[in-house]
Amino acid sequence: KVIGEQPKVANATGIEAQNRFRYIAQCFARAICTPRRPLICVLDDLQWCDTASIDLMKTFVTDESNNHLLFIGCYRDDEMGAEHHVSVQFNQMKK
Repeated sequence: KVIGEQPKVANATGIEAQNRFRYIAQCFARAICTPRRPLICVLDDLQWCDTASIDLMKTFVTDESNNHLLFIGCYRDDEMGAEHHVSVQFNQMKK
């Protein structure tokens, strides 16, 4: 066993489960992204991305504690208007 016996964690549902998942993913990204080993994440066709995936991406992109992660997202701007959920999230991330 790498990390040994772990304590039981209470079951979570709904928003609590989503928040827990994002927190664990964020901690994992911080652990593997180092100055000697930065991480570059490239996702294509973001115009087809669902809201939950965009929210997870936003968690990574807006994490000011992780300076060793480069996120590159590609999308077809002719398939996304200003009201598209990806465009809305991009505009929020810019702020």
